Amino acid sequence: MLYMTNIDKYGSIVYNSQSKLYITASLANPLATKDGVFYPPTVESTTTFEITNGIFIVDTFVLSSVIRDVKLSFWSDAIDTSIPDNKNFYSTTDSATS
Repeated sequence: MLYMTNIDKYGSIVYNSQSKLYITASLANPLATKDGVFYPPTVESTTTFEITNGIFIVDTFVLSSVIRDVKLSFWSDAIDTSIPDNKNFYSTTDSATS
């Protein structure tokens, strides 16, 4: 089980009751093959998770891949990047929020 939360630019947990966490899988090395054949990783479970009291609980995530070097990407819609100050802050940091 994996627990995640969103932290805003002030260091506070974002308690947005309607936000979601999204997960995608891709190859860390896009040229990786097994025996010369390209096998992209496959997510065999849900890739969208609801927030509860500011926490995302990833409890049913199944990933299949014959190649070990897989990259997981996590993003959320909890922080409103249409607000210019938020957009500015998150576009200039190493944040995973988009």
